[in-house]
Amino acid sequence: MVCSRCKKRPAVVFITRMEGDKSINEGLCLVCAKELGIKPVDDMISRMGLSDDDLENLNGEMGDMMNGLEGL
Repeated sequence: MVCSRCKKRPAVVFITRMEGDKSINEGLCLVCAKELGIKPVDDMISRMGLSDDDLENLNGEMGDMMNGLEGL
């Protein structure tokens, strides 16, 4: 699944948000989740000491891994 916000990186954080009486499920990449200020993601990134470049590299590796799983 691709990030519902940027539409280019793999989604690894899944949230449900409410719009009126409807619940909407979204999948976000780590970069977008961090930009949106999702606290558990911010906390995890801080504890791991990851830079923005580290996040981009991690997203690339996850994308490669997910592409490899599609053939199974």
